[in-house]
Amino acid sequence: MVSNNFSGIGRLTKDIEIRKAGDNPVCDFTIAINRFVKDKDHPMSDFIDCVAWNKTAENIEKFFHKGDRIAVSGRVQVDNYEDKDGVKRKSWKVQVADFDFIESKKDHTNSEVSKESNAKKENDDFAEISDDEKDLPF
Repeated sequence: MVSNNFSGIGRLTKDIEIRKAGDNPVCDFTIAINRFVKDKDHPMSDFIDCVAWNKTAENIEKFFHKGDRIAVSGRVQVDNYEDKDGVKRKSWKVQVADFDFIESKKDHTNSEVSKESNAKKENDDFAEISDDEKDLPF
């Protein structure tokens, strides 16, 4: 049995905009997925076109913004068409069936501040024990 599955994690290239296809909400968006390359000073990305429908589209539009990392899974759909000059073309999009939260752009830019803040909070959870309390039975 052959299966058509796609899973990828990337950053949204722009804010999501919902449109209607009949009575159904739909959103088209693109995610940038970094390629593994030996030269880390010149990273490369692939730009993957995606489309989500109905509640999936509404939830993605509600919770994600440009720059946020998102995990998407679904199937690849290839469309064949002729352009205005009569040249045969193909386009493909991921028909998103599911998505997941990875990291918002805000989380990414504030990660260093968050790490320092979390370390301080962890230390604040501990109280110093006085000499009278050191003989506790537990």
